[in-house]
Amino acid sequence: MAHPWDHDAARSVASRRRLLAWAADESLLVHAYHLPFPGLGRIERRAGAFAWRPIAAGS
Repeated sequence: MAHPWDHDAARSVASRRRLLAWAADESLLVHAYHLPFPGLGRIERRAGAFAWRPIAAGS
C-alpha cells in the first residue's frame, strides 16, 4: 500500500513487503509505536497476506 508521502510508490510497497516478509520468516519481535500499548508483536503470514499478532502486556 502506497501513501501520498511516498515519493516512489512502487519502491515503497516493495520495501514494506520485504520488511514484513523478513519479520514473518524470522519470527522477529517487532515494536510498532503507533499500535496500542505495549506495541510489541510478531508479523505472521496468513492466506497470502501479513497479519499482526500482538504480544500481551506483561508477557
